[in-house]
Amino acid sequence: MKENNIFYVYIYYDPIDNVPFYVGKGSGNRYKQHLKCDKRNPFKINKINKILNLGLEPSIKIYKDNLLEEEAFKLEIELIKEFGRRDLNMGTLCNLTDGGEKGYGYIATKETRKKMSEARLGFSPSQETIEKWKKSRKGYKHSEETKEKIRQGNLGKKVSEEGRRNMSNSHEKGPVERLIKANLGRIVSKESIRKQIETRRKNNYEVSEETREKMRQSQKGHLVSKEQREKLRQVNLGKKLSEETREKIRQGNLGKKMSEESIKKRTETRRKNKKKENI
Repeated sequence: MKENNIFYVYIYYDPIDNVPFYVGKGSGNRYKQHLKCDKRNPFKINKINKILNLGLEPSIKIYKDNLLEEEAFKLEIELIKEFGRRDLNMGTLCNLTDGGEKGYGYIATKETRKKMSEARLGFSPSQETIEKWKKSRKGYKHSEETKEKIRQGNLGKKVSEEGRRNMSNSHEKGPVERLIKANLGRIVSKESIRKQIETRRKNNYEVSEETREKMRQSQKGHLVSKEQREKLRQVNLGKKLSEETREKIRQGNLGKKMSEESIKKRTETRRKNKKKENI
């Protein structure tokens, strides 16, 4: 490494959603200095303080090091342009300039701060910007310590009725809708199902009666096609129910009365099965 190749470019990420919110260039311990009070960019400091108040710290990534100062400035400008500035309603970054030397010593006026705040009202990142976030954080996983801090930070918090409505409305047109669309026709592997079951067992997961009732109501009037029935039959061929499961089924059916149609179908099915056994 040459003596002048002492510069690097770093990125600050929100530890909760892994979204980048600041890009900078520096050397030595420059990347840590933003955690201290910095009056030059109150926009960025407010963001950092919100994270610190949750008992967390921003996730800092050295994007590239061993750079000449000119190279670092160039890369800083490129990344700010790529992620986009919040004050210009172009992205998520708290940077108040486009990077390079002109970024030093900048102090936002009250009028500028007000404009920045107004520009953020109703802001929704584009799909292109979202893809850039995903790409920059690919493979990133929260540590157990971070997960616990997030959980502790949210304990006791209550969402207002208005907040719930807003979340519901945003989900209708946002990530949830995209998630549903992306999973249409998706087949879940046996391995995924096994992991889900193990996780629920580990966490002592139990479905509440209210949830069970909702599930029952949602299935009322639902007809299973012959194709689906055949698939279910094939999957269950050779399976034997445990005594515990048999007992649960028996308890669940106590007091239930079968309709004439159901009795007729069951009788016909048993006759068919006997004929198959005799062949």
